[in-house]
Amino acid sequence: MADERRVLITGATGFVGGYLMDHLHDAHPDWTVTGTTLGVEPRAANTPHAARIVPCDLRDGAATNALLAAVRPDAIFHLAGQSSVPVSFANPEETLMNNILGMLHLLEGCRAHAKDARIIVVSSAEVYGIAPPEAQPLSENCPYAPVSPYAVSKATNEMLALQYARSYGLDVVVARPFNHIGPGQAAKFVVSTFAKGIAEIERGQRDVLKVGNLSVARDFSDVRDIVWAYDLLMQHGARGEVYNIGRGKAYTVQWVLDLLCNLATVPVRVERDPTIFRPADAPLMVADITRLRADTGWEPRVSFAQTATDILDFWRQTLDVSA
Repeated sequence: MADERRVLITGATGFVGGYLMDHLHDAHPDWTVTGTTLGVEPRAANTPHAARIVPCDLRDGAATNALLAAVRPDAIFHLAGQSSVPVSFANPEETLMNNILGMLHLLEGCRAHAKDARIIVVSSAEVYGIAPPEAQPLSENCPYAPVSPYAVSKATNEMLALQYARSYGLDVVVARPFNHIGPGQAAKFVVSTFAKGIAEIERGQRDVLKVGNLSVARDFSDVRDIVWAYDLLMQHGARGEVYNIGRGKAYTVQWVLDLLCNLATVPVRVERDPTIFRPADAPLMVADITRLRADTGWEPRVSFAQTATDILDFWRQTLDVSA
């Protein structure tokens, strides 16, 4: 018998949302998927699923309530929100308003119109903040220690969602992805920034790649593996539980830069730029994914080398088209 579900993806035209739409289309053809957007980003606009996307500003409680009343989803992937740590430092008010109000209005809408829906609340490993080396790899039981407005917004969203689960019986699962990357990611994120800069150097559009702090180490995963994990959590995650998602291995930003430079077709000159450094930055973040493995069987499938190659090729092709 077909597994038919009405699925809502908030933030469907963002970087991760486009990949999730593609994944669900291929993995669950019987699911009816509706996505929300504030504005269509380039990658999502090219997906075959754009016709299913509807405008909705989750900061507007009445609009969000109307959306839930119309869709009445059985399953929700909540991706919408301001997702950049540097942007959150530059504009903390907008980050907190976007992310926290959007979460609150979605939960209120679910209380009224989708009380039995499973809600995958996409948080972030940024909630862990600066943890000492002896605390690595980070388990879901590590305390909150946010060091950015973005991280504060995500910690608040987690607490709100789990409070609604306890108080009103909503079926909430919290996903805490560590850094995820892939072709189509905006150039404000570090790996995409490097790849775009290298592609521009290859074309003679710039002479030097300016970089910030290269000593930090992060647990990078491919976005295609991340959306698969969200799907598995929708099907197999434990109600009211929190799950880390990551490769379980940390790479320094310097190592990532070296890999991309080795893939370049020309020599790449690199310069440090102190203005790019963040006010606060965790030196190391690596995921303990024991819980995710045990409950879903998830393992990363895309190698880091493949991801890096795909990202660099994306920017090469993008620059060719825009030339």
